Amino acid sequence: MRLVCPYTELRPETRMAAQLSGLRTRFEPMTYMANYYTLMQRLWKRGETFILLEQDIVPTEAQFYDITICGHDWCGFPYQYASFGLYNGAGFTRFSGRLMAAFPTLITSTKAFDDGVHPPRHWCTLDGWMRELLQKAGIQKVDHSPPVRHLGVGSAHGCVEAREQQTEAGVR
Repeated sequence: MRLVCPYTELRPETRMAAQLSGLRTRFEPMTYMANYYTLMQRLWKRGETFILLEQDIVPTEAQFYDITICGHDWCGFPYQYASFGLYNGAGFTRFSGRLMAAFPTLITSTKAFDDGVHPPRHWCTLDGWMRELLQKAGIQKVDHSPPVRHLGVGSAHGCVEAREQQTEAGVR
């Protein structure tokens, strides 16, 4: 099983956790926001089970073990994220080959989605669009516990904070 770690600013703690995991790890530098979409599209086409580890997530040895032995097609660990509290986004998620085979166009199906804040194929909303499509198809993500450590406090580009400020000001 492969561990894929996309990053713009890889945290040393994340790199160390990945290296200690014992998994074949591929660090993927992201220089443009749509690169995350392109990476996911490429991984989906390969169709091999993989674990996604984002740049500021630090799993423990036990959490790596749990996610690698899980028999579900789509699972992950929640983490603290901005004002959302616990969020089970793509930060530390396992995607099985069976899931990709059952939904071969999942990633390309998200390419036109736009939430008014993020343009289509933006990394920040890709996991949300994937979740929405899979849940509509009756597939639920399995949440592991305890939550994984998240070193970030908010979104990497300020979208959550900007949306919260708009909401507080009465702008929708």
